Amino acid sequence: MSLFEKKQEQKLENQVGLPAKTRAAIWLILSATVFLCAVVMCLVLIGKSASDEHDPLNNIEMHVEDIKYVANATQSSDTPLTSEDTEVELTAPKSVNDSTMLNILLVGVDVDSELTDTMMLISIDTEKALPSMLSVPRDTYIAGDYDVPKVNRIYKSNGSRGADALKEAVENMVGFRIDKHMFFDESALTDILSVTGPIDFEIPEEPDYHDLPAGKQSLKDEKAFELFRYTEEYTDVETEPYKVQRSFVAAIADTLLADQENLYENAETICNATQTDLTPAELAYLGNLLKNARFAASFSRALPGGEITIDDVDYYQVDAVSACELLNAHFNPLDTTLTEYDVHFRQLQGDSGEGEMPDWGFGGPHPTTNPDEPDPTEETSEDTTDEPEPIEPIEPTDPPAPSDPEPIEPIEPNE
Repeated sequence: MSLFEKKQEQKLENQVGLPAKTRAAIWLILSATVFLCAVVMCLVLIGKSASDEHDPLNNIEMHVEDIKYVANATQSSDTPLTSEDTEVELTAPKSVNDSTMLNILLVGVDVDSELTDTMMLISIDTEKALPSMLSVPRDTYIAGDYDVPKVNRIYKSNGSRGADALKEAVENMVGFRIDKHMFFDESALTDILSVTGPIDFEIPEEPDYHDLPAGKQSLKDEKAFELFRYTEEYTDVETEPYKVQRSFVAAIADTLLADQENLYENAETICNATQTDLTPAELAYLGNLLKNARFAASFSRALPGGEITIDDVDYYQVDAVSACELLNAHFNPLDTTLTEYDVHFRQLQGDSGEGEMPDWGFGGPHPTTNPDEPDPTEETSEDTTDEPEPIEPIEPTDPPAPSDPEPIEPIEPNE
């Protein structure tokens, strides 16, 4: 050590009053103390984090603010949707047909009669963001072992499977699977109208909708369900009542679409009030997708057909050819075009007067036969009538047959 360094160290010792070794020991102790404190703090934080993960309440608090309103990959939202201080991720409903055409079966159930006098397909083209509406008349003539074979009896007649049975029957009629369903009753409609507020609606003069007088009404409670309920006083199969139903559903839908700020909350209310396999996130997704669409201006029709009478009971018989044209244009989710052999609308057969069907199902020629060829059942009946004739020549083999010489008469002139 140089003299200069020794002098400097001696100077420091005189100022501090401690030798160099003592000061080094103190610094070492202080450093060790700081290190141990840091280790203890890390262990405390790790233990707290582990306990929070096992606490479900803490989990909810941690994740609520992390969820975001994001329309899924097929469609994106121009602006983020917010729900007060929380955000929710929207989910696109999946098509069972792997199609951009999504079909929802909407059904109104009268809890008193258990009849479904309102049935319609709400079809949404998710690529073009356009809706379409199709009514299934409640008196549609159907196949099956029913006292009155009308489509509105299926839900009631199948007990706990009522909803599934009705969905399957409609799928069988239209020729493709339906993606989602929503069943509502008087109570559910009241809850929905509590969200939308009163709906101003023009009530037609005919048919008579029970306690609803004709003219413009402000519908806000259970009375609105009268539009979706029939009585025995009018069992007509005309499509006008179904046009009224679709118009009112369109008014509700357009009111909900206009309230994008409360989209998710409204979807939750609807899903909780109805019997549906749509989740609030899926319903809100569709609401966001259709925010620039108007149901009131969308395609809206009933299945084409006409009235038939069987045993003094009126039914609605769907015109299969016209129905295919309509379904292909606005509702068909399949890659193939529907034909009259793909759909199954029961037809009154001939002059039977009882609507009997062939063994293969819903009326018309069998799909495997050429419609221009005669009915195979008719060919069979002709064959059976011709069979006895060739048997007659067998009779002359019996000895007592006196008629045998008659064919020999032409030989006599030669003799």
